[in-house]
Amino acid sequence: MERDNDTFKNLRTIPITSSQMVIAKCIVLLLLSIAFCISSTVASILCGFVFFGVTDILFKVLFSAVYGLLIAISALPLILLIVFFSRSYIFSIMLCVFYSVFNLLSTFSMTALPKWLVLTLPTPSIMLWGTQQMSSRTAINDTEDLQNFIQMGLIPSTPQLIITLGVIGAVSLLLAVYLYKKRSE
Repeated sequence: MERDNDTFKNLRTIPITSSQMVIAKCIVLLLLSIAFCISSTVASILCGFVFFGVTDILFKVLFSAVYGLLIAISALPLILLIVFFSRSYIFSIMLCVFYSVFNLLSTFSMTALPKWLVLTLPTPSIMLWGTQQMSSRTAINDTEDLQNFIQMGLIPSTPQLIITLGVIGAVSLLLAVYLYKKRSE
């Protein structure tokens, strides 16, 4: 959008570095992702009160905030690709659709993928980790699939997930800062 509307040069007049600009944009992304997940959870809880009983509300709201943070970090490579290619809106939308379909397919076919790939791909890792965390706090009758994933070693530990997402986030941020510096020169 900055390139299409020719606002990048106006943003460069603000006395902040490229690093600060990238970090500010990522913080906004993280906050919006967390707000979206919390609002979705609160809406689900409110609807749940109407039809069902809802328990452990604080855990669910806090877990949705963590989930929003993790999903936003997993989207950083996509944002990096959009910045790198710096194309039109259509290209960005196509890239988002491809990334979403890729994550969906990798999530549905994780038992057929190599274990190292499932543990490296952010979205399947987050979903498996989240499923295990939620199942430990809720009464779920059908945990056969979860048990199969545990036996196959596909569910990452919390430190393993944090390290994977930390590396993905750090590399994405560093490359985005580099691209912004290169663009401003």
